[in-house]
Amino acid sequence: MFFQIAAYGDSAPTPIFPPVGSNIAAQALLQNRFENLILGLGVKTWKERKEVGEKILSLLRENPHALRFFLFATRKAKEPEIRFQGLKVLKLYFDRNVYDPKRKMGFIGISLAVGGYYVFEGISYVPIRVVFPKNGFPGEKAGIKACDLILTVDGKKCSRNFSVEEFVDYISSKSPGDEVTLTILSHGQKVERRVVLTARPEDDGTPSVRKTKDELFDAWLKTIEKPRAHGKL
Repeated sequence: MFFQIAAYGDSAPTPIFPPVGSNIAAQALLQNRFENLILGLGVKTWKERKEVGEKILSLLRENPHALRFFLFATRKAKEPEIRFQGLKVLKLYFDRNVYDPKRKMGFIGISLAVGGYYVFEGISYVPIRVVFPKNGFPGEKAGIKACDLILTVDGKKCSRNFSVEEFVDYISSKSPGDEVTLTILSHGQKVERRVVLTARPEDDGTPSVRKTKDELFDAWLKTIEKPRAHGKL
């Protein structure tokens, strides 16, 4: 099997191919193909590594659900060349299949700040505080008010690991017209707000809006780690 301690370290990721009905054999064959190809990323010649990388890219396009498996498998490899080449393959996948410089990003139109530690109904949060909703934008139209505390977005709990930056990245990964559901604590009452996103303005005054391609790639990797759906950014 692929996860031998000698080659891949003491801890290995759980395979991303869950047994599904009668597809167990097919899943095992697919995983075995990935395992052999990943080992090929460590070959000596540039030409061979490039050929192996292209084969992996083709397989990932056919099986995008395997992205998380590939990410963690290459990260756990002891051989530095496999780790390096694995990241290069993921960047090529992002360039060819995910990144779209002309794409309009989703926008909710609320100014945000970290809300501090909070416990509600026995569950702990690090909520995101709404400083103010921008006039005429989706947040205001959905009834979001200043001082509201956002507890979750589409079921994702606000925490130290999912705070303002992650919230902005998540909304930006959506498209105009997409709907998100926010669970909000407003004046002590828990309410849900369904917000239909608009396109982010060309210049909304937010310094982090103009994300570089590398920043978008890093944000995309986070969606694989969590994991989430692999749509266009």
